Amino acid sequence: MGDPSEQAILRFAEGIKDTDSFREKHSKIFEIAFNSKTKWQLSIHKKGNKKTLVLKGAPEIILKFCTSFYAGERIQHINDEFRVGYDKMYTKFGKSGERVLGFASLDISNDGIEEYSIKTKNYPLEGLVFNGLISMMDPPKVGVQQAILTCKKAGVKVFMVTGDHPFTAEAIAKKVCILENEKTREQLALEQGVRIDQIDSKLAGAAVIYGPDMLNFTKEDWD
Repeated sequence: MGDPSEQAILRFAEGIKDTDSFREKHSKIFEIAFNSKTKWQLSIHKKGNKKTLVLKGAPEIILKFCTSFYAGERIQHINDEFRVGYDKMYTKFGKSGERVLGFASLDISNDGIEEYSIKTKNYPLEGLVFNGLISMMDPPKVGVQQAILTCKKAGVKVFMVTGDHPFTAEAIAKKVCILENEKTREQLALEQGVRIDQIDSKLAGAAVIYGPDMLNFTKEDWD
């Protein structure tokens, strides 16, 4: 039951340990549900005298709240080497059309707070420890590709709006034939070995646009 991504994560976790008993030992005392604006979900759990805050959501958002990461059992400060590895894996998963989530946590056992509130925001959202990434397949539904090809044949131009990362969006658009032979500025720049700003946007047959960038669009950008 529930969100397909949540189901996938739960099934993955059950292969590692008994999730029911783990939940019983770490009772949830506070939660902020995921929403498309913040792109993260937060919960606080208690086990004896210890409290842990856990955060999951869009990796690029989660990483902004973190100053360190787990390297095996050790915690290390986020450095350039980590960022290179992170970017490499995020790009690899995203370009494969997979849905990627980032995870972080923080020990808040000694914060002295008995009750947390969304109104007062008395929970920490900085100095978290980055736990890692989980990547999962979220394949297009059967029949989507054929439906899009039928629309195109009828002269209908198809656009896709998604909450996924631009890498993932482009990969899925190719799988369902929204993008066939059309190339984006990014693809043309990569093929020609030049910067993206050196490619005339009129030469590109398609575009993958990050939502927040549209807030600052000029009339020329819309055209």
